[in-house]
Amino acid sequence: MKKTLVMILLVICISMYAEINQNYLISIPKNSYDLNSDKVDVYFIDQYEIIAVTSLSVLEELRISDYHILDEYEPSNSYYILENRLGVSESISWGEIIFRSADNTIVKSDANVRQERVFVPKLKKIKILKMEKMIIPENSSHSRDYIDDLIAEIEPDSIESVIQRLEDFETRFAYADNRDEVVQWIFDKFISYGYAEVFQDSFELNGTIQRNVIAVLPGTLNTDQYVVFGGHHDSICSGSPMTYAPGADDNASATSNVLEISMVLMDQKYQPDVNIVFITFAAEE
Repeated sequence: MKKTLVMILLVICISMYAEINQNYLISIPKNSYDLNSDKVDVYFIDQYEIIAVTSLSVLEELRISDYHILDEYEPSNSYYILENRLGVSESISWGEIIFRSADNTIVKSDANVRQERVFVPKLKKIKILKMEKMIIPENSSHSRDYIDDLIAEIEPDSIESVIQRLEDFETRFAYADNRDEVVQWIFDKFISYGYAEVFQDSFELNGTIQRNVIAVLPGTLNTDQYVVFGGHHDSICSGSPMTYAPGADDNASATSNVLEISMVLMDQKYQPDVNIVFITFAAEE
């Protein structure tokens, strides 16, 4: 009898230990977690909430009690982000909705998303900007390896999804009424990647206010020097550009590349010697 009781207690303890150390995909309010901390792996920053992967033991250590478990996390799981402004339905044929806020929906899916002809970015871990410096080795072969590693992080699906989203505005003509909406979408993307220094630079053009979107990856050595990655986010075409100018190659392709490079460098925790500035320009630069 005693042996049976001991075995039952042992099984319960093992089960409790496994549960408290199991990693979960969770949502927590932005004001509940210090983004400068590295205790949890941040995957997405919504307007009011943070989507992260961590264990219950870490949440207890951080004294965070206001959280929602979205899913038991396994590295093989695939999650995708959809913007609600595109008209996300209550059910998804190619996956399971596990999170929905006012602005975004997260879908868990084992389907081949490309075969489903759904072009949405995959949820992936982001690196919150800190001042530790990632140094590229001086040895030329090691430097080449490091550059190759960065290039390998670029995802064609991610670039394609951004191009498609920019096309979905139907027009990005500089004088169209939705120009501020386009700017805000790009601004929010930089924020979601973990950039702390993001702003809009406005100027006047023919009686309209135009806005460039700027994100900065600060340099750690030559802080008075700058390298700029840029492309214009507006578009124009013949006919009626006020209502239709989707501009995939003029110039959503450049904007998507600027965003992808900024995401990869942040994701890889890269800290440059000089400032790297990412700009999407309004009104043809």
